[in-house]
Amino acid sequence: MLKQLTKVKIEFNAFDARSASAVEFLAQCNSKKAKSSNPKCQILVKRRTDETPPLVSVTYTNGKEESLDGSVLSAQEIRKSILKKSQAIETEEMFKEAGIPWPVIIPLEEVELAKNTPFRYLSCIITVAYIVDLRNFNITTLGGNILDFIFLLELSIHEWPQQL
Repeated sequence: MLKQLTKVKIEFNAFDARSASAVEFLAQCNSKKAKSSNPKCQILVKRRTDETPPLVSVTYTNGKEESLDGSVLSAQEIRKSILKKSQAIETEEMFKEAGIPWPVIIPLEEVELAKNTPFRYLSCIITVAYIVDLRNFNITTLGGNILDFIFLLELSIHEWPQQL
């Protein structure tokens, strides 16, 4: 969970019932498994005495920062959000290490060519491409997660032979 993070700052009032998810998330961060995934990640705790809602602020290894409202999100939702962005960062790093530019942009001409292939059930992805950008199909605009795109691709490939 902490693998792609450099810093986690959790602010909460211990006497505020809204702090439950922030406290639970702190416990998850302090677990042996989480700490072993990135021992260099700083975990900072700020105990508050005012009525400010609990806040979880994280800094990713790519320098981006994010603040999550602990009064609205559960600890699991906070964790899932961080994991999703961490997976996107890992994917981006893999592409860059392989020398492939990021984000991956598929020209519309290539998307058009795909319409005439046996993988016609990729039309749902092609339709999304038209909605997202009429000139280029940018994978990162599909919710910012390459894994969502790959899932759609795999789903389409697995279902199309059954549809013939």
